[in-house]
Amino acid sequence: MFKDQQAKPKQDRSSTVDVNPLPVKGNNREAFHPVSQIRVKRTSGCRPNLCRTTAHRVALSHANWTVRSREHMLTLGILARIAVPPILVALMSLAARRWGPTIGGLIMGLPWMTGPVLFFLTLDKGTDFAVRACTGIELAVWSMGFFILGFGIVSRFASWPLCLLTAIIGYFGSAYFTQGLDIPLWLAISGAVVTLLLTILLLPKPKTQAFPGRLPWWDIPARMAATFMLVAGIVFSADVLGPQRSGIIASFPVIMTVIGTFTHSQWGSDAVLRVLIGMSKSLFGFVFFFAVLGYSLPTLGLISAYLVSSAVALTISACLIAWNTWTQRRLTRATA
Repeated sequence: MFKDQQAKPKQDRSSTVDVNPLPVKGNNREAFHPVSQIRVKRTSGCRPNLCRTTAHRVALSHANWTVRSREHMLTLGILARIAVPPILVALMSLAARRWGPTIGGLIMGLPWMTGPVLFFLTLDKGTDFAVRACTGIELAVWSMGFFILGFGIVSRFASWPLCLLTAIIGYFGSAYFTQGLDIPLWLAISGAVVTLLLTILLLPKPKTQAFPGRLPWWDIPARMAATFMLVAGIVFSADVLGPQRSGIIASFPVIMTVIGTFTHSQWGSDAVLRVLIGMSKSLFGFVFFFAVLGYSLPTLGLISAYLVSSAVALTISACLIAWNTWTQRRLTRATA
């Protein structure tokens, strides 16, 4: 009796709903808010307007949380960059007092500061950024070699101000040319190894056996204060100097500068040469830490790559300390 009517399909109340974009002026349909791209599961009994409002709130909350977490991570990295070096300088100075300048230099070359800073940067900027940063760090070792050579050679005939000035000129002069190089990681590693070998060969050899003497009570606080002011000046000058100069400044060997200057001032040329030789040897652990890290990050992930790289660097440093201890005992028996 009635005309055939097609049955209307029932609406699925659990179907997904496109969240409409936030209102924009004009006819620019591409000026959508990023949260408008989210598709929200509409549950039974949920009105579309309410679903849209909830989706925007969730998306905005997640975006705000991401921004806040990155800001906190950046702040933590800056605080670590400022607070950690003075503590490391104090610990290495105590180690040099206890076991001699050579052991202090062997400990100093480990990636105490650069490693943790790169860890937080990797969490924030990703693996690709970290791999490129490893290449830049290896290039910075080239400049550290010029810094050590300049300080060590001039220490034979001049006081610490001229030694430091020569080292700074050598560092920034070489860094100016190396920072712009676009080379693969393996070539940067090879150049760093060659630079360290030449540095050890060209450094003057100490003439006497130097052991730390008694120092005033204010020595370590003064070293920590000098380190703090130097690091703070480097960190807060980044915005003024620009990206390329900031990269050169950020790799400046702060701990090496403070300990080398105080050692030369208080213990003499032979003591600072032993520190510089030990530091040059210890930098091999530094080089291979970032070499292993750069190649293992894409496959092993952040935590595993850091564990493997740390094991390699600590093994190299332990072998160097053991070798130094054995040679010192051999010399002692030969002279006895």
